[in-house]
Amino acid sequence: MSIADVCLDVVRSSIIEVNFRDEQGRPRSLRADGLLARCIQHEMDHLKGILFVDRVTNKAELNKVLQENEMNLSDVHSL
Repeated sequence: MSIADVCLDVVRSSIIEVNFRDEQGRPRSLRADGLLARCIQHEMDHLKGILFVDRVTNKAELNKVLQENEMNLSDVHSL
């Protein structure tokens, strides 16, 4: 989940390998790097219910930005 006007660093693996099933149900594997790897990890977070704020590395900066937007972590987790 994104938060309007909040942009902070999130650590992601630069290279990933994912296993999945194609449209016919056959097992597949994909090795991805760069932007594709980042996008897949982002989408996997959505599927697992992991929020942007859970991935932010600098929690002090996160709290500062949230306060500037008159929010706190409990507000974000309740969205």
